[in-house]
Amino acid sequence: MKLNEHILLWNHVFIQVMDVRHKKMDKGEELRNYRLPVSAFLYTVRGSARVWLDDSVHRVDRFHVLHGGKGMCLSVMTEDVLEYYIILYKATLALSGRKEIAQLLEKGNPFQNQYAFAPHYPLPLYDKVKLLEQEWHKGSGLGKLHVKALFHHFVFELLHQLDRQGIQPLKPDLVAQAVTYICEHFSRSITLESIAEELECSTGHLSRLFKSKMHTSPIHYLGQIRANRAAELLMQTDATLQEIAERVGYPDAHSLSRSFKKYKGLSPVRFKKERQQHIQAQDQDMPQTKLKYALQRTAFTRYTDIDYQYRYHAEGDLFMHGRGKITAMMIMLCLSLMLGACSAPTNTNGSSQTKANHTATSSNSDGQAAVQAQTRTVKTLKGDVEVPANPKRVASDQYMGHLLKLGIIPVGVRSFMLNEAWIDQSGYPKEKLAGIKDLGDFPMDLE
Repeated sequence: MKLNEHILLWNHVFIQVMDVRHKKMDKGEELRNYRLPVSAFLYTVRGSARVWLDDSVHRVDRFHVLHGGKGMCLSVMTEDVLEYYIILYKATLALSGRKEIAQLLEKGNPFQNQYAFAPHYPLPLYDKVKLLEQEWHKGSGLGKLHVKALFHHFVFELLHQLDRQGIQPLKPDLVAQAVTYICEHFSRSITLESIAEELECSTGHLSRLFKSKMHTSPIHYLGQIRANRAAELLMQTDATLQEIAERVGYPDAHSLSRSFKKYKGLSPVRFKKERQQHIQAQDQDMPQTKLKYALQRTAFTRYTDIDYQYRYHAEGDLFMHGRGKITAMMIMLCLSLMLGACSAPTNTNGSSQTKANHTATSSNSDGQAAVQAQTRTVKTLKGDVEVPANPKRVASDQYMGHLLKLGIIPVGVRSFMLNEAWIDQSGYPKEKLAGIKDLGDFPMDLE
């Protein structure tokens, strides 16, 4: 903004001095994240420090002037004993102001601008700010009028030196300020109007800037912050939905559930259940009872004939009994095949004809079976679903190890499945896993 436009706006606003303070900070003392309630001038007269206005850091020493708008975050870290004055003021455009003045204020609000500089002539500013602080503490009506006059003298001298030194004020990052405000006050009842009022800008201007930078609206971003915080409370505490709703800015549990499902794709109860199952699966890190199904190599164990040795291995009793049954069944099958082969009559006459008829019958039945087996029906909670019998592309939300063990490489899986500990230990070729797509976490879009 040009200086003449800056001065024009100062001439058309109503100025109200809110407070004038004289402060001293010891060496090493800090002021952290002080949110400016209104616009402010800070004038250092002694010492040195690093001063943050939002994300901009300034190293200041004696006779430095800093300005910040309402909502900016002020932090100070002293390097020496620091003495400074701070003037808090509010500038309001009269309702009867001209339209072009309002448009100029919307284009570049000088009362929200940020700048810091060392004036070439600091003592005239020091005289005015010191007298301003003295008159402020008198508290009389005439003294308040004198404060306003002295403040305008201070601003006049400041603008004059800004012009002579060629200092260009920086516009505040409204989007960053809005994001910070939402993150700090999401538990309150926030509207777009209240955010814009806090940052002293119009709702339309704030929405346009926010969407261009964040690719979403301020209210949608607020919903995401609330849903993320609610998810943290669900997983880290045993608080009820009503208690969580009140903590993250919703009036009741129903409103929380409806909004949570919109942003997370699941109800709070189901989200907590699935996340707990996922965490338990990670904590187990391929337990012994599941090793025979996964890709991870198992250690070789020697056979021992010690009685009850199966007690030392999970599912050992089932495994041993199962091996015994399989062995007995194989022996019986071999004996039946041998007896059948010995007792079968030899029929050389017409054997070729029988074989041909059998081949023709088999081919016809195989063709019909192949047609019938192209699809199969799967029963689900939402009804029967017809799916291909031999799918060519498989996407999975769990059991990736089982699929790989069967020789099926899925085209996509959940994020956590690509980073599980057993993958590196399995020895499975990484080049075969490189083509698996990351389908995200919750919610996941299988399409």
